Amino acid sequence: MVERIAKSEMTAMLHYMPEIIWHDRDSLLSVDFQAQHDGIVDFYKLVTCSLRKEVRIWKMDFRMLPFGTEDLGVYFIANLVGHRATVNVARFSPNGQFLASGDCDGCIIIWKIDTDSPNLMLPRDDDFPSNVENWVRYKTPLSHDSDICSLCWSPDSQRFTIVSNDESIAVYEANTGDIQLKCRRLWHMRSFRRFPNGVVWDPRGKYIVTMSTDRKLDILCGKKGIRLVCIQNVRLPNTILRRSNLKAGDYKLFHDDQLMSFSRIPDFSPDGELLIAPSGILETGSSNIFGTFIFRRCDFPKGRPAAFIPSSKATFRISCSPILYKLHKKIVNNPLKLPYRIVWAALTKNTVYIFDSQLCRCIACATNLQYNTLTDMAWSPDGRVLMICSLEGYISFIRFGEVALGEKYSGKIPRPPPSPLLERKGRNSLIQVDEKRKRESSPPNSLLKFFKRIASSQTGKKGDQTKTSKACSGTSTSENRGKEDASDCSDESRTVMKRPSDFENSKKESDVTVRNKKRAKLTTSPLL
Repeated sequence: MVERIAKSEMTAMLHYMPEIIWHDRDSLLSVDFQAQHDGIVDFYKLVTCSLRKEVRIWKMDFRMLPFGTEDLGVYFIANLVGHRATVNVARFSPNGQFLASGDCDGCIIIWKIDTDSPNLMLPRDDDFPSNVENWVRYKTPLSHDSDICSLCWSPDSQRFTIVSNDESIAVYEANTGDIQLKCRRLWHMRSFRRFPNGVVWDPRGKYIVTMSTDRKLDILCGKKGIRLVCIQNVRLPNTILRRSNLKAGDYKLFHDDQLMSFSRIPDFSPDGELLIAPSGILETGSSNIFGTFIFRRCDFPKGRPAAFIPSSKATFRISCSPILYKLHKKIVNNPLKLPYRIVWAALTKNTVYIFDSQLCRCIACATNLQYNTLTDMAWSPDGRVLMICSLEGYISFIRFGEVALGEKYSGKIPRPPPSPLLERKGRNSLIQVDEKRKRESSPPNSLLKFFKRIASSQTGKKGDQTKTSKACSGTSTSENRGKEDASDCSDESRTVMKRPSDFENSKKESDVTVRNKKRAKLTTSPLL
């Protein structure tokens, strides 16, 4: 009997929701676990942010009660004050030393524990406890023009990227080692996408992936900020999915701006082999099929998903467990051909789904956890706790047994193949490509023909005047007069083509030419 109870606890999936006023009953917008925790005492450090202008840090642990059940304990650590508007997102760095937070005013703050005075008790009012840890403002990057929608750290914790409601994406260097408060901006791309609201960094440090409300997923070079791939549609054959007949044709992959969610955050698997994107949709006409798309790293150049997992409602947040698991021995099927299993969670408005990469289907789900809409979630570093917050102002914790999701993979991870995308060409080759496109594109050619006719008509009018003028000779008294006569006596075959800016009636370049130049600057790199 005891062995049966112990076995059930190892495979159990328990739900905890402590009755704690996390942010004075305000709606919670973002939560995250610190990447490193003390495995001896088994506690976790987490961060929360809400509609208030504060960021709060907590500790939690699971303690065994005398009658054999676990109890969840939560302890207040610090209240970080520095923002002047609602804090939308907060994320710990992978090494656990830094904390980045962004608000509705476009302000970003990097926090760090002050080791010189770790036990400093900051003054607070009587209704709120004093800080246990002294978190201070470490860096303050340049502010953006609108909300900070999402942010993520690079794997080495040296840089972080943000996407803003001002349609821009930027990468900053967080740990520069100097005493200046400002972060150095590595690159910044304006007019990137309409409302980009999700970003994730490749665990191998090469790519940055963003999602936006214009139904596009972009893969960028993390070092230079070059857009490499844009994924928005796919051509499918005749397919039967969930009793719906999909006819052959092109289908949009992602939901439009009618999806009422503040964020659309994809995630990479811990090994970087899989990219899992939320907000998937297949429009069949009579009814839409919602779900999640899985992209393999080797298929990035094609922009074609490897799998589509349906769900009852639209997903908007993906979070992968940081642990790799062994394959199921009794199951031969392995469509993604990985030597281990990857487990991830997908979040909808009221449900969280748990998926398995070997089965490519849902293995568990929890619904109606909160009365209000779910907003964010995060996995603990050991993969045993899934934290979910909501607009109701409470946090749910799903506790998994030691083998509830499977045994940990202890084998050697195969060496990853080289990334499928090539580097961008040199500047000289890009200039040649731009000039060639300018010559071959139809709008500039039509404009040149138009101005050529104007130039030929003007030279025809001047022809009558040149016949009655004096013959050109090299005996002019001044050097400038000689140059003017030489230009008047040029052959008809040497018709000088003037640019649009040289004419009196068009002092500026045409809008078509300006748009063509901008299009040439955004040349994507070639794919394999």
